[in-house]
Amino acid sequence: SDSLSDVTEMRWQRIGDLIGWSAWQPYRRELTVSIPDDEGPYSLLVEVRNGLGLVSSPGRIDLFLDRTMPLASPIGALRSGLTGRSIPSLEVQFSEAMAPASWRSGVRLFDVAGSAILGTATYDMVTQRGRFIPANPLVLGRTYALQIGVVADLAGNRVLPGDGWSFAYKSRTFVTAAPSAVKVKAGSTQVLRATSSGVPSGAPIERSEEHTSELQSH
Repeated sequence: SDSLSDVTEMRWQRIGDLIGWSAWQPYRRELTVSIPDDEGPYSLLVEVRNGLGLVSSPGRIDLFLDRTMPLASPIGALRSGLTGRSIPSLEVQFSEAMAPASWRSGVRLFDVAGSAILGTATYDMVTQRGRFIPANPLVLGRTYALQIGVVADLAGNRVLPGDGWSFAYKSRTFVTAAPSAVKVKAGSTQVLRATSSGVPSGAPIERSEEHTSELQSH
């Protein structure tokens, strides 16, 4: 980045390339350079020359050719296939840094009928995790699927098309009853009291009964 005025020409060379410097060519702001197809790091040196023949000191450009397809792994509800939250945070861990815009536009949530569920998609560059949060509460007992479309890393390599995971929204409930041993007469009614928590309003409750009879000899 020398303060060389009236630049007219430029040339370049790839560090480690036995060919050396390229021929001088007209100066332009964008430079197209051919590099090998092998994945890995590459470094370039660029010089410019003005009309008086003065040459700048070399400027260095480091780049990495990435040809590896990124991998996506489910976390939390997407991994277990179950959530107890009506508005869950659905997260996916990637094996490398992704283009945030591609995640925001490429992830979708659907219900069992195939209807899209509105929500907000965000991507964290530090943790390399994508997150989707539904805009409204999910329906209890229903199954949903998070689908990945065109989601790519910073080099443009896409996640395997069709990646996705399903999960169900179910409420975790608890029923507690004090232990007791009560003798009752045949045909009589005995009330057993219990407390519950986590049961959504209007949810059906199933009951199972266990009878134990005791025979006494006289």
